[in-house]
Amino acid sequence: MAKVLITGASGFVGGHLAAALVQHGAAVRCLVRPASSTRYLDPLEAEIVCCEPNDAAALQAALADVDTVYHVAGALADRRRGDLRRANVDLAGQFASLCAARPNPPRFIHVSSVAAAGPVPRGTVREPADPPQPVSKYGRSKLEGEKRIAAHAAEMPITVVRPGAVFGERDRASATIFQSIRWWRCHPIVGFRTPPLSVIHVADLVEILLRAADRGQRVSADREEQQTGRGFYFACLEEHPTYAELGAMVRKAVNRRIAVPAPIPLPIAWPIAAINQMLARIGLGNPLFNPDKIREASASSWACSPTATFRDLEFTPPVPFQDRLRQTAEWYRKERWI
Repeated sequence: MAKVLITGASGFVGGHLAAALVQHGAAVRCLVRPASSTRYLDPLEAEIVCCEPNDAAALQAALADVDTVYHVAGALADRRRGDLRRANVDLAGQFASLCAARPNPPRFIHVSSVAAAGPVPRGTVREPADPPQPVSKYGRSKLEGEKRIAAHAAEMPITVVRPGAVFGERDRASATIFQSIRWWRCHPIVGFRTPPLSVIHVADLVEILLRAADRGQRVSADREEQQTGRGFYFACLEEHPTYAELGAMVRKAVNRRIAVPAPIPLPIAWPIAAINQMLARIGLGNPLFNPDKIREASASSWACSPTATFRDLEFTPPVPFQDRLRQTAEWYRKERWI
C-alpha cells in the first residue's frame, strides 16, 4: 500500500486530494496546522497530524515511511507582512530539505501556480519551457519556492504542477463570483479588458496530481536543463476564457438570464485594494483583494498550454468546462452558499 503525506491537507485542494487518495487505497497522512478545521478530513480513513510548519522534529516524524509527498501548503496573500515569503519560499525550501535528507527520499509533487510562470502577450499561449516572468509578489514567491525545491532534484524525484485558477466544490474564493451573479445579477471585473485565463476544476487538478506522481517527468538536477521545462506541468484546460467571459458562463450555470459586467476602472481599483489590504491586516478585509491581485487582474493574458500535461500524463478532462461550472453551482446551492 502506498504511503503518502499531504501538506495543506485541510485546504480546498488538499482536502479533495486526500479524499481521492483514500478512495484509491493509499495510506494517507494529512499534515495540518493545529488551528485548522478538519471538517472534511475527519470522515476519511486518513491519519491527521497537527503541527506547526516550522516544527522540524514533528515534520521528520510525519515523513516516516512515506513514499510520496504532495506539497500543497502555501500562502495566497500577505495577511501579515512577509507571509508569502515565509510560506512559499522559506518553509517550502526547508520542508524539501527535510524530505531530501531522508534515507529513502519520497517522490515530491509540488503544487505551484501559473503565477510563478507569469503572463504572456495577448494572443499567445505560455509553454512550460518559456522563461518565467512573474508580475506579482505571489508569483515571485511561488517561483522562488520552485527554485528552492528544484535545488534538491539530484537527491529526490521532483515534479512541479502549476495550476491555473482552481474552482469547484468547497471553494470560498470562486464562490464569490457565483454569489454576485446569482444574487445581484452583476459580475464585477477589474478594468475594461480582462485577460484570458487558465482554469481547472479541482477534480481535474487532483487527477493531474495523481498522474504526475505515477508517470510525470522529473525536474532535472542540471540547472540549464531545468530551463527546458521538463518536469513542470501546467494544470489547466485548453479553453482560455477571459474573466468577463467566465462571468457569462457562470451566469448560465446558475440559471440567470441577465448578469451585467461591472467594470471597476484601474485608477479606482488600486486604492480600493490598498485600503482593503490594510483592513485585512487587522482582520476586517478580504486578504485576497489587494494590490498584488490587481497586478494579476490587469495582466495581458494568463493563457497556458496543457499539451505536455495531457500528453505525458495521458490525461483528458472527463467533463466539459461548462458542466463543471454547473456541477459547482449545484453544490453551492445544496450547501446554501448561493
